[in-house]
Amino acid sequence: MKRNSRVHLHLGISAFLFSISVVGAALADSYLAGSTNLDQTIQGAESIVHGRIESKRSEYLHRPDGSRTIITRYSLAVDETLKGSGPANHELVVDGGTVDGITLKVSDMPPLDVGEEIVVLGDQTAEGFRLHRRRDGLIRLQRSAAQNIGQPTTLDDVRQRIQALGRK
Repeated sequence: MKRNSRVHLHLGISAFLFSISVVGAALADSYLAGSTNLDQTIQGAESIVHGRIESKRSEYLHRPDGSRTIITRYSLAVDETLKGSGPANHELVVDGGTVDGITLKVSDMPPLDVGEEIVVLGDQTAEGFRLHRRRDGLIRLQRSAAQNIGQPTTLDDVRQRIQALGRK
């Protein structure tokens, strides 16, 4: 009977691992296709702005519960507001950064570079203007045609997507 139980256990584990790989592949395809995530992010974001990173400053954020984390405040030179009123102070707040030699890397919050041209889909929070749906709220712009499968990466691509959603 123990041998039979082991066979069932191995079959169960194999079926579970297979289902995880199938679901993972479907999610990866969905994310790469981008339209659903991007469309939901466009619709859900309070504001969408186009601009460049002028400067960045990392600091500790002290939370009401007494804990703290590291955030980076990016100063934005906003060229255009595509939806809503934009950030109150033209500053984007992102989790992660380096303070006093201590670095916090957040896997779904990629660091930005000064001078980088971006579109931010964000919401105003108590800490400042934050990306809506975390990394889904950040579009890095390219000067040439889209390089990310299914994701618009030129400003014209982003404008067209926002306008198309406005007509739905």
